[in-house]
Formats: sequence, C-alpha cells, structure tokens
Amino acid sequence: MNQPNRANTPLTLAVVLLASCGRLSVNGSASAAPPPPTSTSVPSSDSASLGTKKTAPSGSAHDRFAVLDVKIGMPVDGRADFTCAKPTGTDVDERHCVKFLDSRCTNQPGNIGKLRYGEKAPLGCFFDYSGMATYLDGTLLQTSNTGDSTDKRPIRKPLMNLYITGTKSKPSKIYSIWYMLAFDELTEDSKLYAALVSKYGEPSYKNPPNEMRWSADDTKVKADCDRAHCRIIVEDNKLEEIERRKQEEADGQARRNNATTPNL
Repeated sequence: MNQPNRANTPLTLAVVLLASCGRLSVNGSASAAPPPPTSTSVPSSDSASLGTKKTAPSGSAHDRFAVLDVKIGMPVDGRADFTCAKPTGTDVDERHCVKFLDSRCTNQPGNIGKLRYGEKAPLGCFFDYSGMATYLDGTLLQTSNTGDSTDKRPIRKPLMNLYITGTKSKPSKIYSIWYMLAFDELTEDSKLYAALVSKYGEPSYKNPPNEMRWSADDTKVKADCDRAHCRIIVEDNKLEEIERRKQEEADGQARRNNATTPNL
C-alpha cells in the first residue's frame, strides 16, 4: 500500500445528516431530494465522531460497538435519515439502507439497490449492496488495491457512507453496520487508530497499517484500510440467525393456524 504524506492527506469525516429516507430507490419510486445538508466536513481528530473515552465503555457489546449512534439490534424501520431499498420478494427480506456522508452527495439524490449485469447505476449517489460499491452519476468510485507503489492511476475515492443490513424478521433489526470513510492508516500514530482505541479500547488483533479487530460476546468489529478508503465493519451474525429462526417459526405457526380443517 502506498505510504501517503500525512500533511497532505488528512483523514476527513463528512458528518452529513440527510433529511429523509423518501428518496429515489433503484427498486422503488421517485420522490423529491432532501434539502441540502447543513454540516460540513470536519477533521477526524474531532473525537465526537467515534468517541472520547480512553478505555472501552461498559455495557453490552452492542452499546460498546456503536457507530455514529447506530447500534446492532436497533430497528431498521423509522430511520428517516437513511435511504432504503424496496423489498424484492414475497417473503420477509433482509433490509438494506444507506446514509451518504460525503460532500459530493450534497444536493444529489441518494439511491441504493442491487445492480444486475450490464445495468447502469442511476444518477446521483448510488450504493450497490451486492458489490459494496459506490457510484456517482453512474461512475464506479472504486480503485483496486494493487499494492504497487508505482501505480499512478488516479484513485477514485468511494463515497463516504453508513450502510446497515437488517434481519429477515418483523420488525427487522440491524445486525450489520459498514462505515466507509476517508483514507488513513492503522498505525499507532494515526488519527484513525487513536479514535478507534479511544472508542473501542485496545484491539484483540492488529496488523498495521491495514487492519484492527475487536470482539465481545457475539459481536465482531473489523477496521481496515486500503489505498483509497477505510471502513469499519460491525456484525452480530448470531443475532441475525436468532431473528431469522424466530420469524421462520412464527411464519410456520401462522401457516398451520390458517390451514383449513380437512374432512377425513
């Protein structure tokens, strides 16, 4: 991975609060774009973005590993600041929602969906949850991490965003959080490293300058960086399994209750 000049490539977090979930979805209908965001980019040294405590906070793993006040186990529905994909099947689907935190998305419609082969992304800011990729006006903003320091191709920086996935249940609960943010390195003298340790405590695993990990109960956290961006991933797959099984049992009971009584 290229070694950046820290003086020229500071980590920035575009802390943009979008006004409504009722925007254009690639699988849904169109509605008016929200009013322009009022906040602007701030340096990553602003500890409010990740936390200010010097040791890992007490409480449940879901509370400890919150990202921008979003926690595992929270309901997906009712989050007006997220744009959500329209369910695609007749059964209970996973829920997919995104909130763009990038200044390039100011006054742009926000979209989320699953692109099929050969299908173009809509205009504005788009998140393809099938490939975890971002698009701006149809252009893929993703640069492969070749590790070649002589590679001089322009880096297409992904759009900063917060992406959540909800369980196949009613109500759907968040079991996965992906926070895509600007480039930094995971070394002990970096701003991102300091913010993560301040928020989550010392990692259980680290591989500088690319990766850090934490875990508690059934919740796992990974932070990783490539030459274009960094991301924080928080997941509780046990919660997903429990909620899915509960829904399957409820659906099965409903089918049995609604079955007609046969004449034998």
